[in-house]
Amino acid sequence: MKGLKKRITLIAAALTSAFVISAASVPAMADTTEQYVTVEDGVTVVYITTYTDADPMIGEQVVTWYDANGTKYVNTIKPARQSEPDISMKVTWTDASGNTYVLDDAANTVTVYDTNGNVISVMPAK
Repeated sequence: MKGLKKRITLIAAALTSAFVISAASVPAMADTTEQYVTVEDGVTVVYITTYTDADPMIGEQVVTWYDANGTKYVNTIKPARQSEPDISMKVTWTDASGNTYVLDDAANTVTVYDTNGNVISVMPAK
């Protein structure tokens, strides 16, 4: 009876985990998912990391369950990583006096150099 109770508990936990994952991360499955498999203490473990849209109400969640073959699944659901812009731009031009202006899109600044390469000023780009 004790073994049956344990199996029922594991099945209930797996079903609950599957429900939580499907309810909490349906839109997340369209987002980035990383996965790797390893063996720990003779048990196959599948680590899954799912990045979802940032939601202030939901932080990082970890859900663990086992399948019928004893494979352990660990799904970590995290807010999506903030990505930096893929393209940064620098534009350079020179005026009639020989001063060089450098517009740095990533730093959102304009730096002015004299003819010897010394910085004259740094100002915000508008």
